Amino acid sequence: MKLTNTLMLLTLLFAVINCTKTDENYSITESNNVKTYSNKNVPSVEVIDFNPRKMFSINDDPNSADYISYFDLDLISSDSEGNIYIGDMGNSPKVNKYNKDGELITSFVKLGTGPGEVGRISFVCVSEDTVYVGDWNRGIVSLFNKSGEFIKQINPKSSLFQVKPLGTDKLTALMFNNETVEKKIMLRMKIAILDRSLNIEKILYSHISDPELLPEPDQWTYMANTDSCIYLGVDDKKNYIVNIYDKSGEVKEVVRKSYSVIEFEQSEIDKIEKYVKATMNNRLNRNTLKNKRAVVGVYIDKRGHLIVQPSVDINKDGSTSGIPLDFYKDNIFLKSVILETENPYCYSDFSVFLKFMDNKLYLIDSMRNLVEVYEY
Repeated sequence: MKLTNTLMLLTLLFAVINCTKTDENYSITESNNVKTYSNKNVPSVEVIDFNPRKMFSINDDPNSADYISYFDLDLISSDSEGNIYIGDMGNSPKVNKYNKDGELITSFVKLGTGPGEVGRISFVCVSEDTVYVGDWNRGIVSLFNKSGEFIKQINPKSSLFQVKPLGTDKLTALMFNNETVEKKIMLRMKIAILDRSLNIEKILYSHISDPELLPEPDQWTYMANTDSCIYLGVDDKKNYIVNIYDKSGEVKEVVRKSYSVIEFEQSEIDKIEKYVKATMNNRLNRNTLKNKRAVVGVYIDKRGHLIVQPSVDINKDGSTSGIPLDFYKDNIFLKSVILETENPYCYSDFSVFLKFMDNKLYLIDSMRNLVEVYEY
């Protein structure tokens, strides 16, 4: 009996040892088939091979007939040949198609309510050379081939934003619906995996809030997809967390990093309020914006690095020279770098965004209506 108990104890200890790995800079634990990588703020390498070099700019001529009046992160995608698609979110909607060198090929989509027409573009997503274009006004999604020829319309059950390809057969999206709660109209936000017909396959996250008091940036999602995984920055103001899902929507790995709570400065809240009023005509509840969420950007580069953009304390860190980026390899923190920007960078301006796509880095400056394309 004692021998049996001893063997059981040894087996348990062996299992614990195999589920925990500790290093000077990180630890790895496993529970319920989910590995958690807990990283310290200590670089594990001295140098990161990340030296972006500007190749060209897109939309740099305001006098051009093809000039795009307004766009942001959701309005840029690419096809299998590296052609670039940028939608105009302004009052004269269109989608411009450029080749991989930034030269305009064609323009399609126009204002209206007929087939292939939109009121205001909410997103552009290219999946398997099919161009999905969302209509903010009607919630309808129009599909085009890569030549800009209209295919069909889909009327999903929710308003879609931030639509991204997930492999060859799925998409991810941020979805909004109105719900009545105790006789009050509330806004339901969901992050979901969709099939290519925009039917929901799995809900990854759901949240309900008062649409009249919806603050920025809490309604945004920070997510990057590969062919087989989804990397989702968790909306958490105390913890720095990225959940990694497989294509079926099951969490398989979690990346964490040491983080201290950071409060918004009043100047930052002023900028957020200005942004919300200008773009959404919404009322900002300033009382909800006390602490920043820890993760405000998630990307995957051409080398398979996970790149996370953290919130920063502009007083403590003292730098607005560029965008801070944390690099990871196999979920282990490597080093932080600053991607310098032409103008002082402040996240709360909501005017500069990044996109890693087709082995290139896209810096999207919605204030200047400019896309700068870099190789790295």
